[in-house]
Amino acid sequence: MRFSDILKQCFFNMWRRKVRTILAVLGVFIGVFSILATVSIGLAITYTLDNSIENIDGIRVIKVFGFENGNKGDGRMAMRGRGQNGEKMDDNLIMRIKQIPGVGEVTPAFTLSGAVQIKSKKTYSSLDAVDLKILPYMGLKVTPEEIAAAEKNGVFLKGSFITQQILGKQIEFDEKGHPTQPKLTPEEEEMYAHEMLVHSFDYSKIDNGRGNRRSRDSEAESDTPKLVFPETKFKIQKIFPKYDYDQTGYVSIKAGLQAFQEFARKNPANANKVKEFAYEYSEYKKNHSYTNLMVGVDKVDQVKLVLTKLKDMGLSVFNPINMFDEMRKVFMWVQLVLGGLGGISLLVATIGITNTTIMTIYERTKEIGIMKVIGANLKDIRNLFLFESGMIGFTGGFFGSVVAVILSNLANFIMRDSGLFNFASATDETVQVVSYIPAWLVIAALVISTSVGLIAGYFPSRRAMKMSALESLRSE
Repeated sequence: MRFSDILKQCFFNMWRRKVRTILAVLGVFIGVFSILATVSIGLAITYTLDNSIENIDGIRVIKVFGFENGNKGDGRMAMRGRGQNGEKMDDNLIMRIKQIPGVGEVTPAFTLSGAVQIKSKKTYSSLDAVDLKILPYMGLKVTPEEIAAAEKNGVFLKGSFITQQILGKQIEFDEKGHPTQPKLTPEEEEMYAHEMLVHSFDYSKIDNGRGNRRSRDSEAESDTPKLVFPETKFKIQKIFPKYDYDQTGYVSIKAGLQAFQEFARKNPANANKVKEFAYEYSEYKKNHSYTNLMVGVDKVDQVKLVLTKLKDMGLSVFNPINMFDEMRKVFMWVQLVLGGLGGISLLVATIGITNTTIMTIYERTKEIGIMKVIGANLKDIRNLFLFESGMIGFTGGFFGSVVAVILSNLANFIMRDSGLFNFASATDETVQVVSYIPAWLVIAALVISTSVGLIAGYFPSRRAMKMSALESLRSE
């Protein structure tokens, strides 16, 4: 028999027993749909997670806190940012890190804590003194011209928290960092564009580590002086949108070190007594070494490689991508469990196809005998029943996949449109899905369902092939 003849006979026999065929196809349909529906939920979580990684601001920045002490990788941090053999986090180390493939920028980081004042109003905040070229690696949209303008005394505010605290109301900003709504009064406009002062650092207002703030009495008892940070002026260069609750600001290293130097000059006796405040500058001043570094990586997919290289150098590092890897492992197990539950339905469908094929052979025993008498090839008889069972599997898989894809897209549309869920992170570009069915999953479903049909029909088809022609003709 030609292939076309086998195919025609296959469709004819399936159509001749429509109810039985539909029920067998329905079993496969339910199995494939169940697998796609359950696995798509796990894939949606992983898909959203992967997209959120790409769009998380700061995912391309690795923070370096110092060398690991003792045996490499034992997790114990070295004091003063030095290694076991006296290595320092200095300019030589920065040059070595810059030679790692994928590293685009490396900068020391100093922290200036104190009161931020705009005109007569103030709030407490902190500023990081860094090489401002690191800002684009944090996902902050800043131009080279803006960086150059801020080198001397400009400040970039990551978020509107500081100005909201001072102005006393929620403010929305455009991509350029300009306030859009609500409309500011002329006085607020002037205040917004005014210079920002960082000054009056009062050590007594810092938490003592036990949840209590130091009082002036305890300050006197511990001989801890009240330090007054010299008034330092910074021009507000830009406020980045979408970071409403972030109160971090960024200034250039040059401006930050000038502030530290001014502090040390005006407080020579106190600078060494308050380690929490003066340590970063004193370490830089005495040993020309740094306590913190920031490493900017060119591409997200290079972050893991750079992390490994930095750890091999004995450095203690942090990047949130490690947490995402752990989450991905958890979701992988979720997918396996959900897929296993759907696989039970497909197993039941396999039994149904086997039963249908066996019953078909019993009903068509005489037909099989006639085919053998007129000279039909045994392989053609086997292939005829294999095609029927395989077609049942393929048809059920096809319709199951189509319905699953339609309902998946519909669910995503409804959930996004209604706003019932939101997987977005700090950026609006994060893809939000509750169900995700990629093309490879649909192809896999069709292959598996067709294979299930072929496997289910294999042994019954061999039984039909081995039947005696005479016994088949005698069958009623």
